[in-house]
Amino acid sequence: MNLTWLNITRMGSAVSGTDIVAVGLFNNSVTTDIIGSTLIRWNASEPTNGVYIFNISDDGIGASILNISSGSRQHIIVVFNISSGATGGRAFGTNIATANMSLVG
Repeated sequence: MNLTWLNITRMGSAVSGTDIVAVGLFNNSVTTDIIGSTLIRWNASEPTNGVYIFNISDDGIGASILNISSGSRQHIIVVFNISSGATGGRAFGTNIATANMSLVG
């Protein structure tokens, strides 16, 4: 199965580019720990209405975001790169809705 599209929606008062520099996706077949996980890709672009879009055209070669072999599993770990100049007191949360995910295969 291939994951070809994933949207991560940021909510709250944090500001992209000022507070949040980038959002990254990592995967791991064993644990949800970032240590030892594999970077899928970073998204440092300005989100559209707070939505960070990860899709197969992001890398320019049309590869899937993640390929999951039959009978296996993968943990997708979302990482936020917070700016050292982030404004204190701002908050953020995220949402990954199933309507924002495209699985093929």
